Amino acid sequence: MQPLYEKYRPRDWGDVVGQDKTVKRLQRMEKARGLGSAVYWITGESGTGKTTIARIVAEKVSPSLDAIEIDGADLTMDRVREYERMCRTPPWGSTGSARSTCSLSTRRTR
Repeated sequence: MQPLYEKYRPRDWGDVVGQDKTVKRLQRMEKARGLGSAVYWITGESGTGKTTIARIVAEKVSPSLDAIEIDGADLTMDRVREYERMCRTPPWGSTGSARSTCSLSTRRTR
């Protein structure tokens, strides 16, 4: 059985509650130049919709690809290298011509 927080999680901008400023900003960005080819730093208190916003952005950027959700507290350099291998892209900062088939989004906790 699917947990309630997953069953009722907003799936589109119109369903998000309590994040009007963020949603409007992201909608403007999406309309102007799209949401791809950008890095998003999503922070906030627990329960404020960070994961929901990130999942909607991921769906808008690449609806046909699976996304991997990563908790920044568990992220190590070994894991970064592992994800890079999974994506089959050159290391960050390299000048290789391969296109990324996935993106890395992290959440850092203190």
